[in-house]
Amino acid sequence: MTSLPRAYLVLALVMLLGASLRLINLGEESLWLDEARGINRAAGDLGELTAWRTQDPNPPLYYILLKPWVGLLGTSEWAARSFSVVFGVLCIPVIFLVARTLFDERTGLLSSFIASITIFQIQYSQEARMYSLLSFLSLVSVYAFLQLTRDGGRREVALYLVASCAMIYTHIYGLFVLIFQNAWMLSLCRDRVIWKRWIALQVVVFLAFTPWLPGFAYQVGNPSTQSWIPCPDPGTLYQSIAAYLGGREWRMVLFVSLAVLGVFSFRKLSGRLELGKPLGSLSTYSWNVKLADTRSLLTLLLWTGALFALPVAISLLVTPIFVTRYAIVASFPLYILVARSARFLPGRNWSLAIALAILVASAPSMISYYREDQKEQWREVSLLIGKNAAEGEPVFINPPSWIEPFLYYFEEEKNTAYPLSENEGEVSWVDRTVVTPDTIGPIIEEVDGFWTVVAYSGRGYPKEHLDFIASPQLVGVFTELYVFHYEK
Repeated sequence: MTSLPRAYLVLALVMLLGASLRLINLGEESLWLDEARGINRAAGDLGELTAWRTQDPNPPLYYILLKPWVGLLGTSEWAARSFSVVFGVLCIPVIFLVARTLFDERTGLLSSFIASITIFQIQYSQEARMYSLLSFLSLVSVYAFLQLTRDGGRREVALYLVASCAMIYTHIYGLFVLIFQNAWMLSLCRDRVIWKRWIALQVVVFLAFTPWLPGFAYQVGNPSTQSWIPCPDPGTLYQSIAAYLGGREWRMVLFVSLAVLGVFSFRKLSGRLELGKPLGSLSTYSWNVKLADTRSLLTLLLWTGALFALPVAISLLVTPIFVTRYAIVASFPLYILVARSARFLPGRNWSLAIALAILVASAPSMISYYREDQKEQWREVSLLIGKNAAEGEPVFINPPSWIEPFLYYFEEEKNTAYPLSENEGEVSWVDRTVVTPDTIGPIIEEVDGFWTVVAYSGRGYPKEHLDFIASPQLVGVFTELYVFHYEK
């Protein structure tokens, strides 16, 4: 077994690798809608941040923590996203601790390596959203929970309470982590002393969450908070698992194969490879094959079930709530199971071979990720319009909420930008009233032309009305964005 100092040195190198990959091109791409909305929300006062009747369906902790961060470093793309980088990197040592607790040190190191280079983890460590914070707090909560089931002391109790309370105030999917932990207790724990302490801890966590219960009830009962979420189908679920693993096709085949190896423990009883007749020498081998640590495997199964299968079941039976990035914590038990394959053969060479195979399999996705734009190109749209718009020409953004990232970049001409839709409404975070076909007339009456930016499908875009009053020309096509100039 690897000595602890050497293991920590390897872990430090893996963290350095993960940090480097998360800092590459950090500020290159534009903010997209949710990032701009998060920065707008963080700019509000504490009362606005903690208000539960809000357009944002998430609890407020991420925004509360982001507020002093951007107050110190600024609201540039790099500054806002660097907050997520910190927690994305911190996930690497914590998954090492979780995997080592469940299995062994070698599994922990390989788990941390997988988490450090997987594009899905890098992507959400480079986004000014709460997903890397949710991942970090969830992993800490799971680690402390596992220690508590092994008679952990006061330090583990304090760690569990802080991480779990912070987790459920970061994202609603933190509640599924608590469901996993309670399902584990019901299935695998028979120790009365541990149960008594566990019940007390759950009471404390529930009491800590009670101030947000009105917000939780409002979000559950407000259809608009989930109306955009599609019902999952087999294709969606496959794409989610592929995203967690960082690719499709042969990378998926590799990961599934390694995961199967991770389920079992193999011990060679006899046999020797002869270079002169390698195939014939295979007949001399005999193996003892059995399931790996059943308790740890059940832990991974319950973890994946609560964070992935349960939201999918609720989506199919009640209302759609499953979103791949929301269930980001479900990716970590998959990494641990794949990393468990490091125990298939003894020796470090086998572990290094697996790590190399995973790195090679990850390379195409990694190259594509860094070369291609992943987010809406609002900076480029703003530059195009700012360069070509005549003085006083208004800009209409559809759907209305997408005006938030546009205003982030269109600073000099904010007064000429309007949210546009067929229906009335408000964009509260930027204090704008939606322009409709009935109210657009006075705005464009004294100009010769105007601009529109249509995001994604352009739901509610009054195309027929605009085409009737002016002639459109498609000026630019960007990632998920279309820019039109209308001449009257």
